[in-house]
Amino acid sequence: MIYRVKPGDTLYKISNQFGTTIQNLIEINDIENPDYLEVGQILLIPDGEEIKIQVNNFDYQIINGLLLISFTDQNSYQSGEIVNLNLIKVNISNSPIELTYSTSQRVDFIARSLGQQVWQWSQNRKFAQIIETIELAPSEALVYQENWNQKNNRGQQVEPGIYQITGWNVADEINNEKSRILIEIE
Repeated sequence: MIYRVKPGDTLYKISNQFGTTIQNLIEINDIENPDYLEVGQILLIPDGEEIKIQVNNFDYQIINGLLLISFTDQNSYQSGEIVNLNLIKVNISNSPIELTYSTSQRVDFIARSLGQQVWQWSQNRKFAQIIETIELAPSEALVYQENWNQKNNRGQQVEPGIYQITGWNVADEINNEKSRILIEIE
């Protein structure tokens, strides 16, 4: 089964909740630092002989009147096929919302396999060092689309498997709010 880490969770608490061991969780999820869990992180929980994973290529959250949506164009991809990543932010409040950015970067995406980061969109990219504030009017939306060519940060094709894609808007006000989706590479 899949479990999404909540505030205050520890591996000890999660292992007790699901009747498994901390060591099982560390091994199944390839956790490097068992003392650090990220809120929203997806963990695989053993619940029998076989672990079945349901991929989900859509996630959203609402933060202070801002609707953040992350999705890919499909759940499953062939090896080497371009993965289309989308992040949309929509002001669903009745008032303008200001977002402040420390650089020209607006979003970022990370791909993980078994808890290990394999790719990050912003790695080796250069962004102008400029502080900018943008204002989203009520009902205004901004759409960001990026592609992942299924290569890791070293330029090698990733292995088939389940990948957690984490996407977020890097505005100071919401930088810690991340959405997570699961895709499969066959």
